[in-house]
Amino acid sequence: MLRSQENENLYRGILRSLLHPLGASDTQTGLRPGDLIDHVRQVFDIDQEDHEYFIRDEIQNKPRRVQANVTVLEARDLKVMPGKEDSSPYCLLTMVQPVLKGLKNSSPKGSPKNSPKNSRKGSPKVKRSPPRSPSFDAGDVLRSQPAKSCRDPKWHEHFQLDVEDPLVDEINLCICHHDDSTTFGESSSRSQSEKTGALKGFFRNILQTTDSDHLIPGCIGRVILPVKEVPSHGFDGWVNVYPVPACSRAKPVGQCHLHVTLSLKQDSPSGCTFTAEDYHLAALLCFKQTILHLKDCESQELVLSPKSRRILDIFAVLNGISRLSQRLMELTVLLEMAGRQTSIVTNNVLHKGLEDLQMTWVSQHICCQGCKQKMPLTDTEICLYRQACRRYVAFVLQQVDSLPPLFPSSTDGFAAFKQRFSIACHLLELDLWDTDTSPQRDLSDALLAKLQADIGKWMEVHLKTLETHDLVKDAIIPEAEALVGVITTLTSHCTPLGVVQQCFSDLGVNYYRTFTNNYLLLLQVAKVVRELMMGMDKYQLRYHGFPVNIERSSRLSLSLFFAVRNFYHTVRDNLADRDLFRLTIGQFQGWFLESLVFWLRTFKTECMSRMERALEIDKDMVVVTSLVKFSNSSVDVLSCFSKITEEWRMIDFQDADSAAMGVTKITDLICDGARMYAEKVHSILERNCYYDQDHGQFDVTDRLCITLNNIEHVRQYLNELPQLLKWAAVSAHLCTRHESERVGRQALITLRRLVNTAHADILMKSSLLLREIAEKMKADLQRYMDEFLLKHPEKRSATDDVIGYLDTNLETLHARLSATIYPNMIQELWGVVLGIFDTTMLSGKKPEYYDHMKMHLKTVAAFFISCGLDEEKETNPLVTDLRSRVDLNCLSSEQLVLEYYNSLANSMGTPLEYLGHLALKMAYWFPHSRQETSMTLNVVIAVINGNDLPGLDRSGLSDPYVSVSLQPRCLFSHKPQKTKVVGQTVQPVFNTIFQFPNVPKEYLAIQGAVLLLSVFDYDRFREDDFAGEVVLHLSNIPRISMDKGVDSVPVVMMPLKRPADDARGPLEVIRDRAEWDPLCKSFLQERSKFMDKRKKCSFDGWSLRSIFNTLSHSLSWFRRGVSSKT
Repeated sequence: MLRSQENENLYRGILRSLLHPLGASDTQTGLRPGDLIDHVRQVFDIDQEDHEYFIRDEIQNKPRRVQANVTVLEARDLKVMPGKEDSSPYCLLTMVQPVLKGLKNSSPKGSPKNSPKNSRKGSPKVKRSPPRSPSFDAGDVLRSQPAKSCRDPKWHEHFQLDVEDPLVDEINLCICHHDDSTTFGESSSRSQSEKTGALKGFFRNILQTTDSDHLIPGCIGRVILPVKEVPSHGFDGWVNVYPVPACSRAKPVGQCHLHVTLSLKQDSPSGCTFTAEDYHLAALLCFKQTILHLKDCESQELVLSPKSRRILDIFAVLNGISRLSQRLMELTVLLEMAGRQTSIVTNNVLHKGLEDLQMTWVSQHICCQGCKQKMPLTDTEICLYRQACRRYVAFVLQQVDSLPPLFPSSTDGFAAFKQRFSIACHLLELDLWDTDTSPQRDLSDALLAKLQADIGKWMEVHLKTLETHDLVKDAIIPEAEALVGVITTLTSHCTPLGVVQQCFSDLGVNYYRTFTNNYLLLLQVAKVVRELMMGMDKYQLRYHGFPVNIERSSRLSLSLFFAVRNFYHTVRDNLADRDLFRLTIGQFQGWFLESLVFWLRTFKTECMSRMERALEIDKDMVVVTSLVKFSNSSVDVLSCFSKITEEWRMIDFQDADSAAMGVTKITDLICDGARMYAEKVHSILERNCYYDQDHGQFDVTDRLCITLNNIEHVRQYLNELPQLLKWAAVSAHLCTRHESERVGRQALITLRRLVNTAHADILMKSSLLLREIAEKMKADLQRYMDEFLLKHPEKRSATDDVIGYLDTNLETLHARLSATIYPNMIQELWGVVLGIFDTTMLSGKKPEYYDHMKMHLKTVAAFFISCGLDEEKETNPLVTDLRSRVDLNCLSSEQLVLEYYNSLANSMGTPLEYLGHLALKMAYWFPHSRQETSMTLNVVIAVINGNDLPGLDRSGLSDPYVSVSLQPRCLFSHKPQKTKVVGQTVQPVFNTIFQFPNVPKEYLAIQGAVLLLSVFDYDRFREDDFAGEVVLHLSNIPRISMDKGVDSVPVVMMPLKRPADDARGPLEVIRDRAEWDPLCKSFLQERSKFMDKRKKCSFDGWSLRSIFNTLSHSLSWFRRGVSSKT
């Protein structure tokens, strides 16, 4: 017998649903009503006699009020009439009770065929047209909302239709055009009864139409679904839509997706319907019966049998229990059983139940766009679910202590944790909880306590490992190594992993913040690091004179610094901004200030050691690859520099003064390293006798080019230091720290000075090597250049040999040297070529020779420019001097003399030696009245006096006179004219006028046509001494008219000068030509008295005279001032 009245009522209800199924029963063996009735007896454990009694009792209780639950989901492939493409189809539903003419044959010849092949087994038969009497009774007609799409509309609307006779009633569904004139029930002016009557009339028209050629306007098609053919557990599938009317051979015009179930009316006065709580009890009994069966067959998978599943589905459909409620109650049963029978209800079974619940809810969302966000469940269902979840969570919490350690997170531990708590995570994720009833707080508190305990144990165990080195001498070294390992491991464990963080977050635990919020543990770590660094500072001071100890300890302290820095950043990222002030470990940089000096010292030691090893290994200077032009030694040196700068950027000291000191030291270290690399490379070349004098053939080798490239490659790295070491940021930090821009500017000046000095030193070494290459090529260049300088200057092709030699070598240099060195190499070779040209070019040759030289020089210069010589650097002082020399030698002798006097007249500057002044008046006029046509002119010169002339006699005085002439003599035929001799004075007064008539007018425009005034000291018994001269361009003499005299011209004071003996000027060329040119020889003889007869002034007489003149001028000015005041 049944144990309680509740179980008896449930048993009777299930038995009644199987004895009087609503719709078509399943004919499959094992799922037929009789088989299911027998299975119910096993589930409820009832005797056969009692079971037969209940069957006899319930067979009389047939269901009275039945309803059809129809959900119209969507349609597809509808055939739309032309012109109706933009219409919005809608559905009309009603329940029809046809009155047949013959009761014996309710299905005539034209009985409907099955739905399409894609309809699942057990789907109802759909009729095409009713071959029955047109008389019928129609209930209320229900109407859906218009859909947007015409061919594939979607409605997702639910309808309920009363069923009077399940054996006769048919569900009729018509799909119509919304915008057609036949649309019924749309007029707002009609009453509800009128709208209903219009819809009934439309259906009456459809059902009475038998002419297949007469289509109903506005109707796309319809579906006829007999109620008796709907499966008792419901129907969900696609059915064909046929035109109205349709013959037996009519083809479907589309398909419609329907969900149809038959259930008792929920408002039945008999009160025989059941709720989800009853379904919960039925599911519990079915699962218990399944467990007993599993124990008998030793199976481990808890799955309801097909019979149990079909019984529960029929029971739920009959009583209007939704599929979502079914899945929730089944999950609730599994959770209740999981705490007591974990061997049967495994996590896989619970996961399957959760997935079924979620998939059912998702499918409702997909099918119904207007579905609510929360699950449509009753309070009873939710209450049952919450009670089961709380019991399950309490059962899980009892096993927290048996879990593996939660910290650090390991693969095995995380897998065990996930397996134990994954179900709880998913249960809490369901939106069926409120803040007060959720068990998440209890679960998170238990896990948090477990996690904190595991963290404390881990820290205690690992910090104790530092104490095992106390008995070792200088224990600070092994302790530092151990502490680096502990902090590195701790940092890795505190680095967030997305999987771990998400898993614990679902349970309300911030896994990684749990450690960072434990400030006692952070204080403990900070204390250990600070104490160890104090011991490290003492150790380094004790062993500061031993490089090996310092290098090892510096590397350890730097590793510890990086480990602590990474740990700090990890902890900081896991904390909120408001809690950062509590991190005492954030002051870790101050603990390493003493070690900073030793780090920099270690950097330098390692850099120099690595440089020496690199040069020793790369002694043959072999290129790294064919794509670059430098060898491994420069690559190793630069990688060492990069490592130093990278480590410094990782150190990232925040203290402005410490950062500035470190950047300055690093910059100086790298500059010294680059400078030392260049010096060591040169030392290697010296050891290989590269700088020795060798008179053999010189060839540019790969090794030599690679050596230059290595030096330049290392030097170019210095240009990257401002960006790599962030000079600008360091300077700005200093300005802020000291509130003075001057401090920041001074730091930048210091850094730039270090780099610029290193640049200059390295470039000097490189230029020395380039100069040696050029000098070694000089012998070959000299041999080739002799062809056009000495042997065959007249041949245009004489430069081909030297250009060919240069082209071959420059091509080699261009291919092997880097782009920054090659221009310097060309510049050095150009200097050597110019030097050979200047020293080898012959002197005293005729102008034709120098015309050839000018041509050859231009050819060689053009070749160098084509090879990459900068045109601005091509014109250097040596080139300018050489070209000036060639141009002078190309001039004729007459032109040379003119050039000489032109240079004398152009030297208007103040002489270095003061020789006095001459007061002059000069002018010219045309002697004829028609001055425009006059071809000659007269030049007049008035020599007024001399001032402070040099005293050339022993008395300090002179006997001066002035010789006036027009020069050069080869141009003018006028003889020189002289003034009178004024004896024993340095202030002579001459007042003599000289005139030079018939001077050709065109001579005024000739550069070098001058007026020469030479001052001599008259000596009675020997040749007159030369005192000085004044040279004036004829073009500078003013013009006057014939009616005016020279007295109308202002006086000009001209200083006396003595011509310099210019070794590179026209005079030198004239000397060279004097051997074969009479004009040059006579000119030299004439100018010899100006060049050779230079007597020095008497010092004593000159001093007394200067003092006397100064006192006289001062006294005169004093008298003028007194008279003006009075």
